[in-house]
Amino acid sequence: MLLLATKLPLNFIFTLKHSFFMSQHNIRLEVMRSLEPKIDGFIEQFLIPIEEIWQPSDFLPDSQSEDFFEQTAQIRRELRKFAMTFGLLW
Repeated sequence: MLLLATKLPLNFIFTLKHSFFMSQHNIRLEVMRSLEPKIDGFIEQFLIPIEEIWQPSDFLPDSQSEDFFEQTAQIRRELRKFAMTFGLLW
């Protein structure tokens, strides 16, 4: 096989190699073009809007309330008890 390859003209070998890489590139481009219209549907189907998804602040007391600091301190006390119960460092 090596002898056969050495008897071929250099430009022919380059052309074969170039066409192989171009065909791979074209296949990738074709796949990307076929997926492109479906991506918007995937985003709408699987991405949850910010207004509907939970946020970490949903589990905290309302920061505008009068007793926000007291509620936050109460959460910290409860967490400290929890950590001591299970031997976690706090």
